[in-house]
Amino acid sequence: MQATRIAFFICWIVGLSLSGGSASADDSATRVAELSSVQPSYNLSSKLDYVAQTQRSYELEDFLADHPVYVQWQQNWDEVLNLGFGKGVHWFRLKVRNTHSESIEQLLEIANPVLDEVVFYQVSAAGEVIQTARTGDHLAMDQRPYFHHNLILPFELPAHAEHTLYFKVLTDGALQLPVVAWETRAFQNRDQMRLLAFGVFFGVLLVMSCYNFFLYTMIKDKGFLYYAAFSACLMLFQGAIHGFSSQFSWFDTTWWRTYSIVLLIPLLAGFAILFTRSFLQLDRAHEQIHKILGAMGHGSFLLAVLALFLPYGFLVTLEACLAVPISIFLLCLGILRWFEGYRSARFFVLAWAVFLCAVVVYALSKLGVIPSGWVSEYSMQVGAMVETVLFAFALADRMNSQRISYIAAQKKAISVQRAAKENLEDVVTERTRTLKETLGQLEDANERLQSLSTLDGLTEIKNRRYFDERLLQEWQRAIRTDGILAMILLDIDHFKQFNDKHGHLAGDECLKQVARILDVGAVRPTDAAARYGGEEFALILPDTDAEGAYHVAEGIRTILEQQSIIIDGHAEKVTASFGVASLKPDHGGTAASLIAAADEALYTAKLKGRNRVQRHQPDMLR
Repeated sequence: MQATRIAFFICWIVGLSLSGGSASADDSATRVAELSSVQPSYNLSSKLDYVAQTQRSYELEDFLADHPVYVQWQQNWDEVLNLGFGKGVHWFRLKVRNTHSESIEQLLEIANPVLDEVVFYQVSAAGEVIQTARTGDHLAMDQRPYFHHNLILPFELPAHAEHTLYFKVLTDGALQLPVVAWETRAFQNRDQMRLLAFGVFFGVLLVMSCYNFFLYTMIKDKGFLYYAAFSACLMLFQGAIHGFSSQFSWFDTTWWRTYSIVLLIPLLAGFAILFTRSFLQLDRAHEQIHKILGAMGHGSFLLAVLALFLPYGFLVTLEACLAVPISIFLLCLGILRWFEGYRSARFFVLAWAVFLCAVVVYALSKLGVIPSGWVSEYSMQVGAMVETVLFAFALADRMNSQRISYIAAQKKAISVQRAAKENLEDVVTERTRTLKETLGQLEDANERLQSLSTLDGLTEIKNRRYFDERLLQEWQRAIRTDGILAMILLDIDHFKQFNDKHGHLAGDECLKQVARILDVGAVRPTDAAARYGGEEFALILPDTDAEGAYHVAEGIRTILEQQSIIIDGHAEKVTASFGVASLKPDHGGTAASLIAAADEALYTAKLKGRNRVQRHQPDMLR
């Protein structure tokens, strides 16, 4: 007998929860919402009557005929009408009366922008259809009667008039119809504060996503990558369920409006699972659970792919049902790791508990288990904000714990190293000394070899190999800095006759003296003098225009002209011809173009009588 009473009590409770605060329209008098211009807003949900189009199909004419079809209207008394998930068409009826002496203009706000289609009819007391409008998630933003992320239906109510408003609603998702009538200015004032709050919310999620992604690029910890992806998906999901995605042209596509929610929910679950697996370091503590979470994460991503092919109503119901057990399972794993002594798990549990409670409240409201309201509708935003702050502490604590562990390991390594050093100090010192001596000798030999490989054996200035390498380096540097590069080519005048007359030894001495004068002319550290070949020499002048290079060449020519070479007690004069070129390198040119320009100027100098400096024309080449 006692068991029977308990079973009856449970059935009675379940019956009340499933009734949804509704009653047959025949059980009470017709309800009318009285509107006026002095009232900023009016919640009309509790005045709604509704009927599901199950056994027959209704049209507006069935309700307006002289002998209308008998309809078993159900009355809603809740602040937000919530019929849970259910595929099909529902009709809603609402009577409104203008108690003011003037006509009023109102905005009907349906704060559920994911309803597929809503057809609105405004009917006068005489049965005349005053207005018809269509809105809903399946319509592009420019096809709706009002540009807003929620579904807005403007209507006008004449003075002392009583009209009936009908809504034909078609949706495959959660059928919630929170209807509020707004005075236009009051709606705009409310919307500004609301948009500011959403802006802060989306901004925080975007910053957290970018911040964690940058941390991943530096630390290469996949936990940061998973949390960055989770934050990004959460931002897109919130934008989709609150209609902001459709409000922006780059997201206002039929494909996105149809699949965004059922696509983002499994992505959210998948990244949350992978983040939990990485953050709690389950691969070290519980390898089997680590593998199970990996399979769950990949299963979530597979469900996201299947979302493109399976029915929307089935998917959204399945995903809402899976959200609660997955949330509880992840929370239990965090608690387990906390009890096992994993320090960072405490912040994880607090952060995840807040967010998962918000997810549970939101999912249960969509399933119709609990009444819808401000708390359930915005629970995920509040939970996400709190979770973001707590996860910032969690990530910081985890990094701090890793730093402490690293310091401890480093101290231990230093201690071991110090002990080993004390035991082998003499041997290490001796070997270190020997190694340093050997390395020093190798470095000296290497420097000498390097120097010899770039020096001309006769003139002891840089050789052609060094010249080619240095010219290429300066050319590339000038491209990066958008600078100018100049070159001087000189050729000793009548060197062959000088060599034939005085002999090769005198010729060698002549080359050495010219090289010394040219090396003195390279006054800046960045200038480079080299023997180009035979009796030709070159001077590289970075960041020098044609005029500057000309003056340098003229100075060298003057010094060479004024000095003499003593041959067998006789002073012999030696002159040289100079070719000067300067240009601004670019990515399309090569260093050979600069050599060619200087060589052309040198050739011109010889043609004009030698012992002169000739600039290449034009002075600058691009």
